[in-house]
Amino acid sequence: MGRTTSFNETESPSSSSSSPEIRKVLISGAGICGPVIAFWLAKAGIQVTVLERSASFRPGGHTISLAAPGIEVLELMGLMEQVEQRMTKQIGLKFRNRNNQTRGTFPLKDHGFSFTSDVEIVRSELAKLLYQASLSDRVEYIFGDAIDSIDESDHSIRVSLQNDKSRVMEYDILIVAEGTYSQTRSKVFKEDVTAPLKFFDQWVALFSYKANPDELTERWGNWYHIPNCPSVVVRPDGLGNMRVMILGLRSPEMTDTLTTSQVSDEIKKEYLIDLYKGTGWQSEKFVDAIRNAEDLYFQRVTQTKCPTWSKGRVVLVGDAGYCPSSMTGMGTTVGLVGSYVLAGKIVENQADHKAAFNAYEELLRAPMEAVHTFPPGYPWIGCPESYLGIFLLHFFLRVAGYIQASKAFSFFSRLKEKLSTPDTLELPEPSIFVEKQSSIVSPIK
Repeated sequence: MGRTTSFNETESPSSSSSSPEIRKVLISGAGICGPVIAFWLAKAGIQVTVLERSASFRPGGHTISLAAPGIEVLELMGLMEQVEQRMTKQIGLKFRNRNNQTRGTFPLKDHGFSFTSDVEIVRSELAKLLYQASLSDRVEYIFGDAIDSIDESDHSIRVSLQNDKSRVMEYDILIVAEGTYSQTRSKVFKEDVTAPLKFFDQWVALFSYKANPDELTERWGNWYHIPNCPSVVVRPDGLGNMRVMILGLRSPEMTDTLTTSQVSDEIKKEYLIDLYKGTGWQSEKFVDAIRNAEDLYFQRVTQTKCPTWSKGRVVLVGDAGYCPSSMTGMGTTVGLVGSYVLAGKIVENQADHKAAFNAYEELLRAPMEAVHTFPPGYPWIGCPESYLGIFLLHFFLRVAGYIQASKAFSFFSRLKEKLSTPDTLELPEPSIFVEKQSSIVSPIK
């Protein structure tokens, strides 16, 4: 029996194959998914190489929330105590208007409706923990390089690198744990890098600034709604900073302009400064933070919708295969769950990579598609820019704040839980990740 968590179970029988047993695995991408898969495969005695384009881990990143299935994976890895030590310590979320008046207060709750997850952490802090946990004599990390060419045969897959041209590596399978704009996925499926992506006319801007003493003491997140401006979420990160997320639901032309690398960061900053200066609330402090930001980053709201997650000896995981978009708040959770399930199916079907990949996709395809589905009116209902839209949202939030503990408001709690963790899913038992004593593991080339 497997472990049941919140997604639907869809098992498939394994098929027989004459392929050699999976003993050596290459993972492209050392963000969230790569280290998780390396951790579990190494426990089963499989040799793993993790390839990362960046020269080293990048600090910072935005604050991420984890739902129950992702938390369970971290618990199985024995990491939750360390995660809790690095959490943001945010105690709730307040909705504010242009006069900086509170229009809705939602503290973190053990039960009932809350806009704040039980587990929130800066992405790079989680990535660092996962990387450290994955280190072993069976795992090799290569930073500062990427896949140049892929040559697949009936029994293996050979990969050459972009920088270290002399190094040609041979593995049993390749796992693509890259981002939404995965270059390796493009090479494998012989398609444009944007082919499986669904674009929305929405953008998100992310940056941070040093928290002042009051912000450090209060530990509240604040969601500002300002007429004729994108809404702004400001939250503590537990590291002495405030993390800012601007939610832009503007025209396709503006989305294209703000998310292209062809437009300089200075021009993008000036656009935001012109939008927010003189708008009330804490706009002057906010404008100064934008002007001095060294980590300002724009991204278009995007989903990855691949018709299939594998081809031959190559399989996709996380954002490369099924990114649900930043608007869902579920990207890290589905990445953790997808990585754990993929590792489990590889170990359960170690003699047949096709059976492993098929079982992985059949189990996760339906729940991942459910996570991709936005509820009616989302995200516009939470990010109005008109005076009337903001008034109606704040009126609802004030009423909701009064009745959130009542049975009437429990409906919204169940709705939020349903949207965050649709259906149920049976996770592999951690006991399957035991090295086979009879396995002969060849060294990494």
